[in-house]
Amino acid sequence: EKEDQGNISGWEGTEVDLVLNVNQPITEGDLELDLTGAEIARRPLELVDNGNALKATLLLEKPGTYRILDLIAKKTGWKSKTSQSYEIAVQMDEAPSIRILQPEDRALLVPADDILPIFVSAKDDLALDKIEYHARVNSKKWMKFPVPGLNVPIGEKEVSHPFEIDLMELKLRPNDRVTSSSSQRT
Repeated sequence: EKEDQGNISGWEGTEVDLVLNVNQPITEGDLELDLTGAEIARRPLELVDNGNALKATLLLEKPGTYRILDLIAKKTGWKSKTSQSYEIAVQMDEAPSIRILQPEDRALLVPADDILPIFVSAKDDLALDKIEYHARVNSKKWMKFPVPGLNVPIGEKEVSHPFEIDLMELKLRPNDRVTSSSSQRT
């Protein structure tokens, strides 16, 4: 996200290229990061465009501030003052939630060739990518199935969707026990 005032904000995990354009060529400069819960860190800025710009790549993980230190002019050797502090705001990605609304009863006794109607509701602070249902027969490995009828990526923050599970696809035998769950990805 471009910020003309120097402050940076974005989702947790976003990689940001901080580019500083200067009015004269620079030979060096440092970036100071003061992030919540961490020691103050100082690192050199990368010179780009023959010293007419400086660059640093930041991974947004913690909020805090940054400053620019010790810019040195190429022609005169003049050392700049420390810049003001600029804010780094990190919006945390909350875990998505999914609820199985139907069937309401969680322990069902159904024939092995039944079609089981399901109604799910999922939401997240970011757009949902996909919803899957997982099934396990007895103690075997979990199997994953896409929820039919949903586009991938979903592209919405909240979705409620009915679908059916054809138990024949699970190749059940009499007295098999099926455990199921749902998952979503943003």
